[in-house]
Amino acid sequence: MLRLVSLRDPATYVTALLGLGLLIGVQLLSTKVWSPIAAEIAQRWHPAITIRGKNFLESSILVEMMALQIERELPDVPVERDHYHYKNMLSVYPELLDEEKGLDLYPEYSATLLANFLDKTPRRGASASETADEINELLEERNAPVVFLQPFGYTNNYEIAMRKDRADCLLRLSGQDGQYTLRALATASQKQTGMKTCLKRDGPLLFGSSSDFEKRKDGLRILSNGPKAGYGVRIRWSHHVDHDDIYKALRSGQIDVADGYAADPELQPGREEFVMLADVDGRFPDYWPAPLIRRAMLERYPGVRAALEKLTRNEKIDQKLITELTEEAMRWGLDDDLDRDKPGPYARDHLRLLVEERLVNEGILEPRD
Repeated sequence: MLRLVSLRDPATYVTALLGLGLLIGVQLLSTKVWSPIAAEIAQRWHPAITIRGKNFLESSILVEMMALQIERELPDVPVERDHYHYKNMLSVYPELLDEEKGLDLYPEYSATLLANFLDKTPRRGASASETADEINELLEERNAPVVFLQPFGYTNNYEIAMRKDRADCLLRLSGQDGQYTLRALATASQKQTGMKTCLKRDGPLLFGSSSDFEKRKDGLRILSNGPKAGYGVRIRWSHHVDHDDIYKALRSGQIDVADGYAADPELQPGREEFVMLADVDGRFPDYWPAPLIRRAMLERYPGVRAALEKLTRNEKIDQKLITELTEEAMRWGLDDDLDRDKPGPYARDHLRLLVEERLVNEGILEPRD
């Protein structure tokens, strides 16, 4: 039974005030002191998996796919994603090795790892599983705390791209009309008359690329070195161009030649503005994209590997799907909106909606309850 207590007695009054003060103090402590402590404890014992991407749309799409898959399959595992985090593509792997950098998982490409970090010449024509096995053997030899999971079921190789009108002019004047190959371009690039006629200036061809292509072992040297090591195309590296801006730079004439990707919408059959110059000698390797993850996260969350490899083994995720998602993201302007120092929730939420809706429609993800 509740008893009413008279506060006329000074001792009772003081006791009541002390009790009220104690209640208020406990409430303040619980909100201002305990909550941050509780959050810190939760983070240490149940840390989020941080997924980051490189600054081009395909990488952002793969980041979102992996995040959605973990959230669907393992709803108790917290996930944080940062789509356009890295502008220098060769800076990501070293950061994954450093636990203090806070990166746990990102989509990496097989040939990038092999050629630039594992001192191994990538094999062209090897299957996804053979490539993953080779990479993981090399990672174990180096005691690297990371695992290269089963790759997605497609490759997205480098393709050297030009504006079609410029390529046609150069090849015609060098007697190789219609031969869209790197061998033909190498011959045409040596013809100074063709340079002046087609480019309205003296050669060599101006090459623009993403931030690391000119430094990579599997990059510019394959295109420009002499016949024993490359194609011997006479080019001069011009300047960095973020991948999502490559075709704008080609279109405007700022550069003549660029490094594209096979899945780029601008290079698909039926498009007339740009052409791919075929790697007829097979000098550029295959690039299998796959989740590259810290081993500690697989140990902490044992279900993550199975969840991600369920995604990567799904045959519905192919180059055509990636191209279509990339083109749709471009129509929404996400190539510009995501490529900022701090992209707002509009861009992130729209990318999530775009990828989630397509994966659900394809039967790759289950609809949300």
